Amino acid sequence: MNENPSEKTTLDRLFDSLREVVEVAYLFGENLALVLVLSAITFPRGGWSEVPLRGMDLVEYTRLLERLWDKPTEEIESELDKVIPEYFRRDDHAPLSEMVGSWYLYVEDRRQVFEDALWAHKQERYTLSIPALAAQVEGILRELAQKYGAPPEEWETRFYRLLGYDRDQPPRAWTPEEVLPGFLDLPLAERINMADELRNHFTLVRINALYEKGDFTNPVFASSVNRHAILHGVFLNFGEAESLKLFFVLDLLHEAVGTYEELAQEILGGVQRAVQDNPGLLRQKTKKVAKELVEGEYLQKELGKHLQKEKNIPFLTGVLKTVRAEALQDSGPNTVYVSEKN
Repeated sequence: MNENPSEKTTLDRLFDSLREVVEVAYLFGENLALVLVLSAITFPRGGWSEVPLRGMDLVEYTRLLERLWDKPTEEIESELDKVIPEYFRRDDHAPLSEMVGSWYLYVEDRRQVFEDALWAHKQERYTLSIPALAAQVEGILRELAQKYGAPPEEWETRFYRLLGYDRDQPPRAWTPEEVLPGFLDLPLAERINMADELRNHFTLVRINALYEKGDFTNPVFASSVNRHAILHGVFLNFGEAESLKLFFVLDLLHEAVGTYEELAQEILGGVQRAVQDNPGLLRQKTKKVAKELVEGEYLQKELGKHLQKEKNIPFLTGVLKTVRAEALQDSGPNTVYVSEKN
């Protein structure tokens, strides 16, 4: 290829332009990965999430992050408690309205609740928005559990287990000193994956915090954004930040449910293929088949690590019941399968 710029052909100049684009994209990717992981560390330390801030101007967002990431936790909390409500108040709460408008879970059943809570928040009637939103998370996850054959009262166990979250040993908030040294040595793709894992952990931490049990006589617990404190009437801290944090939890829930649905659909597809290969599975007790599928080669090959845990057998049992119900519907009422009492 010609080295003299004055002698470069059109093809040479095209290659130079492409090279510049790739270099810029690479540098942006490097910075993007760093922004993602710093976000996943910084905002949780302040009791918030970065996810609902995705509509914020990128320059404004990165300046906020640069200002806070290495500060003490108390300073981060104080700053975010001021900056985030100010941002969501802009243009008659346009950012908050856009966030709520993007929610897609059970729109027909819950849209009015979300819209009423949004109206109440805009009118500073947080005694209305907070209890309305606090009750929605459980209802959404109960419906999700039922969708995959689980009893609705088991929604917590099924939801957390499939997403790999241990409620007895929840992940704590990480500090930059713990994360960044190893992070900077990772390839770009692994950096982005690490940021996603940190964010996913925090998402489950926030959802779980809404349902943690505590002592109602403890003023810290009684004033926290917690479903039990709110709906049992001991919560009296009805403020703008507390209302916003519940909007944030519902927004995070949409992300978590999306991840859950991906895994559940993957498992459902694997079970359906296993049943197609061996229809006799539907004539056996579901718990027995679930255990065989977890331990057997078929789903090990199909699903890898997602199912290779004894604790996922209950979820798989529910999926098998769903597959059986679909098969019964397709084949007609005269088809005989084993009793569901197993």
